[in-house]
Amino acid sequence: MRLRLTTMTAVAALALSVTQAPAADALPSAPAKAPVAKAAAKVPAPVNRIGWAYVKSTTPNKGYVFKKTSLPIGRKGKAVYRSFLRMNLSSAMDATKITSAKLRLPVLSPNPCKKNKNFAVQVFITSGLTKSVTWKKQPKGKRWQWLKVKCSGKRLEVNVTKAAQKAVDAGRDYISFGLRADSEKDPRKFMTFSRNAQLLIKATFEEDPGGGNDPGPDPSVHVPVNVGNATAAGQGCGVGAGRPTIATPYVTFGGTTSDADGGFLGLRAEWRKGADGAVAGANSKLRFTDPNEAVGFTVTTGEVLTDGVYQWRVQGFDDVKGGAWTDWCEFEVTLPVVPPVAG
Repeated sequence: MRLRLTTMTAVAALALSVTQAPAADALPSAPAKAPVAKAAAKVPAPVNRIGWAYVKSTTPNKGYVFKKTSLPIGRKGKAVYRSFLRMNLSSAMDATKITSAKLRLPVLSPNPCKKNKNFAVQVFITSGLTKSVTWKKQPKGKRWQWLKVKCSGKRLEVNVTKAAQKAVDAGRDYISFGLRADSEKDPRKFMTFSRNAQLLIKATFEEDPGGGNDPGPDPSVHVPVNVGNATAAGQGCGVGAGRPTIATPYVTFGGTTSDADGGFLGLRAEWRKGADGAVAGANSKLRFTDPNEAVGFTVTTGEVLTDGVYQWRVQGFDDVKGGAWTDWCEFEVTLPVVPPVAG
């Protein structure tokens, strides 16, 4: 077996975690893997995920989720801050063994490597992290180890090998952390981190006897469900004589989907003029969702449609892959005739 290195750059996305999770939050265990033989020729490509959160004691009923700002911890003025991250493990899901996993946290201020600076951070494995996180509703966690400063530019580093292996063994493609200052009374311990944390993993991979890569856990566990209530211009699926007629050059598609994992979710639409026309497409914005939370989305055509019969379909997608497409439906564009301007 050969060691492979894959760097997972994640600005972590929020969801359920790895250890100490209540039974209600547990995900299904990974399916049994096929027999393996020799070292694999390729390591799965890492997948970036987006998301983070912090909470503040002076606004106890508000959470700061997916804000384009830094992640603070510790006391500043009258407020105490704590931050949370979810990191991606999908590239290690079919690993034989994780030999090393390091969480790297870029520090914005103060510089932990400056002379006579001696900071430490409490790192937690968290459970039940959702978009409704607030100071009053923080995820449960177990103090797992102190993160002592290991200078490398402006970066802190902690070994999370055992926790990452435990997550993969349980069939989870993510690991969640909580961060807090080692003293929440001393304002000198206040720190801010970049949301661009990294998880660096070394792992061994193998091939099955037939020469193909081990498929690992069933990917269908981590994709959105089929889209429900699919519409075009507010009207449902129809074909032939049942297709709706639309009198505008732009069409908005809609639908509802969910994901057993939660996380970031969106709607993708495709359309073409006639059965043989070139396929065009557009995506909605991603929204963060709780596990199995059904969410409605809309997405509008980015091109001007002309008179004629169009086919369309939609699918749900997350930050890993897309779900199943709906069947092709139809609508007919009949634009109003513009009267000539009198000369």
